[in-house]
Amino acid sequence: MNRFLLILLALFISLETANAQTFPALTGRVVDQADLLNPAEEASLTAKLQALETQSDRQLVVATLRSLEGYEISDYGYQLGRKWGIGKDGKGEAE
Repeated sequence: MNRFLLILLALFISLETANAQTFPALTGRVVDQADLLNPAEEASLTAKLQALETQSDRQLVVATLRSLEGYEISDYGYQLGRKWGIGKDGKGEAE
């Protein structure tokens, strides 16, 4: 019985690892993985997002992605925000 449970646990862990989401690196306030923005648009967005954070102490990042890897956008976005630490301790890492 214990052996069966160990095998079942190992199978579950391997399935979870195989289905793990991947996320782009947080490289700034704008992460344009899908290459939708030209450099001027990205610079303008970055400046606006920096001004928003300075004025309101709220963080907002813009991310374009090549794929949601089969996940719902709400789930992917939530997990991405947690991975990046957006809003953590009142400050984030998008500098």
